[in-house]
Amino acid sequence: VNPAGFIRRSGGAAPIFVKSGHAHRVGGDPCGLVPAAFLRQQQTGAPEPNRGIGYDYCRQPDRSPPVRGMLSTLATVWRIASPYFSSEDRWAGRILLAAVVAIELSIVGLTVLYNSWNNAFYNALQERNWNVFVYQLGYFCVIAAAFVALAVYQLYLNQWLQIRWRRWLTRVYLGDWLEHSVQYRMQLQGDDADNPDQRISEDIRSFIELTLTIGLQVLNSTVTLISFMVILWSLSQAAPLSLFGVNIPGYLLWAAFVYAVFGTALTHLIGR
Repeated sequence: VNPAGFIRRSGGAAPIFVKSGHAHRVGGDPCGLVPAAFLRQQQTGAPEPNRGIGYDYCRQPDRSPPVRGMLSTLATVWRIASPYFSSEDRWAGRILLAAVVAIELSIVGLTVLYNSWNNAFYNALQERNWNVFVYQLGYFCVIAAAFVALAVYQLYLNQWLQIRWRRWLTRVYLGDWLEHSVQYRMQLQGDDADNPDQRISEDIRSFIELTLTIGLQVLNSTVTLISFMVILWSLSQAAPLSLFGVNIPGYLLWAAFVYAVFGTALTHLIGR
């Protein structure tokens, strides 16, 4: 009797498990036992709470280091995503991707310009300089119009790229699914799945949307971080700070870094 309350009986090509007087023959069970929820799932099709249908009860927890797991995930994403950009539709995909990335970098540039505008605008208010004030209002309208135009056009190009990428990747995966009558052989082996074409389509949609969204967010955050590091360093040089007779270079950058680390740690502790 195993800890889950199942009795294993040897004999035959597959192990037999008995629970409450009912025997269940499970072919090729790699774990040596099958939980009751899995048996109910096979009989009724209802998944166990917090488990999906087809949940792998034999799966061992991933104990690999976080960095190694992240690199493995990035390698998997690259292996799935890269074939499209070397396919027959590669030039359209590359041009659209380059345009989306260029617009994202331009938006970061507008953010830097907006930061400079804040300085000039509020200096004009402080000095009560009417001419500079009016000029900065017009300058802000230009920045805002450029930001809106770039954001709308980036959304258009992003969705256009997603449509082309999804069409190609769906055709490839459906072709692999239908090749050599795989669907019929899986039904004969008892491994068939419901609506595989819809699952393939939805998984590809989620993969492409998340890949582009997260990739652009990482690019935006990285370039923004570098840009404002340079800004804070230059502002520190314009207004140097000495502590106990020692000049602290880039003190605004270090202060922002300490503030971010402290705020993140405090948020983590409160949210635990």
